[in-house]
Amino acid sequence: MPTGPTRPSLLLRLRDPADAAAWSEFDHDYRDLILGIAVAEACSTPMPRTCAKR
Repeated sequence: MPTGPTRPSLLLRLRDPADAAAWSEFDHDYRDLILGIAVAEACSTPMPRTCAKR
């Protein structure tokens, strides 16, 4: 997980769905956080993981 706020430069890069490097960085930084929230909100574990793969 990131240790500080998301860099504005990454947010700008994420506007481009084809920027694989930006999405990979976002996935690396936020996957555990997003999955944790989804599971805490009563989503079944396989469903958030399936969505994360998309």
